[in-house]
Amino acid sequence: MTRSLTIADNWLCTRRSLGICAGVAWLGVSLLVFGLLYRHTYLPGKIPTLPRGAEVMEVSSHFRVKLFAHPNCPCTRTSLEQFAESLPRFPAGTQSEIIFVTAGLAESENVTSPLVTRARELTRTQVRFDTSGAEAEGLGVSVSGEVLAFDPGGHLVFRGGITSGRGHQGPSTGQAELESIVQGRTPGPCATPVFGCHLPTR
Repeated sequence: MTRSLTIADNWLCTRRSLGICAGVAWLGVSLLVFGLLYRHTYLPGKIPTLPRGAEVMEVSSHFRVKLFAHPNCPCTRTSLEQFAESLPRFPAGTQSEIIFVTAGLAESENVTSPLVTRARELTRTQVRFDTSGAEAEGLGVSVSGEVLAFDPGGHLVFRGGITSGRGHQGPSTGQAELESIVQGRTPGPCATPVFGCHLPTR
């Protein structure tokens, strides 16, 4: 009888140990997956720098805002929606552009891209293509969703992203800073992290 109890006790102890090990393993895997997802979502594709007083554009009578995008970047859908929200808040006359960088991509990919279709639906915005990647490269743009804003004097006063993470729609520091600068409430310059895929290069 004593021997039977000992065997039963050992079996229960082993079962508990296996349960604890399984629980610890599950927790470890969960934390690893969460860490990878968090890193993907909140690790910027680029943290821009913006020198004060940089002049890279000709003089104009209005602010100019340029959003550079990869036509197949899923993260950029959110950047487009944030940009669409900001457009009505820009002063009348603001020149807004969405520039799709398509170096090395098949033309059929660009024509059928849902992002291009969505961009063309936006009002007060010109949509065009940087087929060689030269424009993006010349301005130091390398990540989809990066926005540049130039004041009427041609100074680069904003460079960065307008989302708080990859695919995260809602209030963000970048969007608020961009609108404040273009509305003339703050002078800039300002740089914010960009969350998106790398643009195609030549």
